[in-house]
Amino acid sequence: LDECLISHVLPNLESGLPFDHSASVRITLISTVGKLLQLVLLRPLSATSLSAPRLMVLLLMGISDDVDTVQKVGLDYLDKSARLLIESNDGDTAVQVQEYSVHQPSSAAINNDRSHAIFSFLEKIGCNAMKILLQQISDKASTESCTRYLDALRCIIELHSNHRPTPRKDHESASLWKQNDHLKVQIVSMLCKTLSENEDDDSVFQAAMKCSKSFGLTEETRKLALLLIEESFLGSNDCALESTTSSHNSTLHIINQSLSTETAPYQKIMVSSPQQCASLVNFTAGLIQGWNSTFNSNAGAAMQTCQLNEDLDQISALLTSTKILESVHYSPSAALALFTACHALVNFIASCDSKVKESGWCDTSSPLVKNITWCCVNLLGCPKSFKIAQPSLQLLQSFSISSAGTKTYTELLDTNFKFMLQILRKDLDEKKTWKCEERNAQIFDALIRASGGQTVGEHFDALIEIFEIHLSKESTCQRGKAAGKAKESKDETISRFSTKLFFMALFESVVSTSSFPKHYIHPFAERFIQVAIIPNLVWQVGGMASALRKVSAAVLFSVLEGDCT
Repeated sequence: LDECLISHVLPNLESGLPFDHSASVRITLISTVGKLLQLVLLRPLSATSLSAPRLMVLLLMGISDDVDTVQKVGLDYLDKSARLLIESNDGDTAVQVQEYSVHQPSSAAINNDRSHAIFSFLEKIGCNAMKILLQQISDKASTESCTRYLDALRCIIELHSNHRPTPRKDHESASLWKQNDHLKVQIVSMLCKTLSENEDDDSVFQAAMKCSKSFGLTEETRKLALLLIEESFLGSNDCALESTTSSHNSTLHIINQSLSTETAPYQKIMVSSPQQCASLVNFTAGLIQGWNSTFNSNAGAAMQTCQLNEDLDQISALLTSTKILESVHYSPSAALALFTACHALVNFIASCDSKVKESGWCDTSSPLVKNITWCCVNLLGCPKSFKIAQPSLQLLQSFSISSAGTKTYTELLDTNFKFMLQILRKDLDEKKTWKCEERNAQIFDALIRASGGQTVGEHFDALIEIFEIHLSKESTCQRGKAAGKAKESKDETISRFSTKLFFMALFESVVSTSSFPKHYIHPFAERFIQVAIIPNLVWQVGGMASALRKVSAAVLFSVLEGDCT
């Protein structure tokens, strides 16, 4: 029977019928597949048999179908096949497959027995079915087939998660799926690759995102996926991740050790482009969304606060890794991915029970809040063409009200202003100066403009030094000497004037803002006028020099108008 199915029947069933546009054709297909699967299960199931897993794949495509009637037929045959397999293994001589509707009301005991049956059925066939799905997705025959196979993969992962029965004495808690780290690593790698290669194909992309959400439904799959993603971002001199690395090194060592016994060697997920970076961040967003969908509705809600705090800190620290934040400035897809992940994290925090929040792990000065705020400020510094700044401000506002305990996003930025300024200043100390188009120069601009005037004034002693570095004549000479050139090129001249215009315009926006207390300028006004304003008022040829003189004059007027001298 197995040889006949593999050589003649299954190739015809798999070729086009699962993708037929007629729901009645797909219902007939799933019914046929269900009956064939029952015939296969009546015989001793060999570990090397491929017919049962291939039939299982077709059944999963029915369960994940868009039409409810097709889904119901698939679920009915899943129940029947699961019970049949259990009865066959128990040694029943007369197998009677009883009609069982998944929508039929039943007691908790019956539901638990059903979960045991489906779970045991998946244990026998599920892993091989997943391997077949991985191969089909990798073949990329068409967009439609790739989407349907991804839906089937998501379906079987959800079945594993949703039908984990209550442990009992005669049931082994450590399942094949739970122990099969190598298969889960393959799935994570494949999904990240699919997200990277299909960001312009919405149907495939969304199907892969749904799979990533299913990986977030259980703690063991979610944590394994996060460890693999975190490992991909390590080794980039990343301060944000260094704090979490030591606690996970032992776990990664165990995973690597277990994977090394497999025939296929374990390969680290590579992140060498903004698109690949975006795919891992999108996958992380899916994990958070899947976790959020189950956290407050099952036993996960009883997770200890300290463990929850540790897990969320780990995720938020991951999002602030250098590779991610650098990619965000150069790739719209990476920026959107980070926004999606932050949005999912904010929604998760907002949905947590109020008693959990009262423990203090979400205070304005906590690592979790700092990391989310820093991610949003990085998004504010993205190029305007990305159109991500306004949604990021709205996200900050929502986060400040619902979770961080502040009334406005400005208040949230003010609380963490010093922390973010220290990060920027560390980069500036290494580079000596920024060009206006550099990532951290744009972030500095976004942070100053979005923060409250009082906060900017309180930190004016640190800020004035940054402005002087970029606006003084001495800094210009130092840059020329560092380059070892007697005369700068035309492009370098344009870059120099652009940078001065950028910082002078930013300074003008600070001192002309009504919320900025002018008395904070008093200790620095005389020196700043002499060092940064007057040299830029001196006439020089060119349109950019003219623009710089006008902005410098406006700054001088604002300083004098505020009686700051």
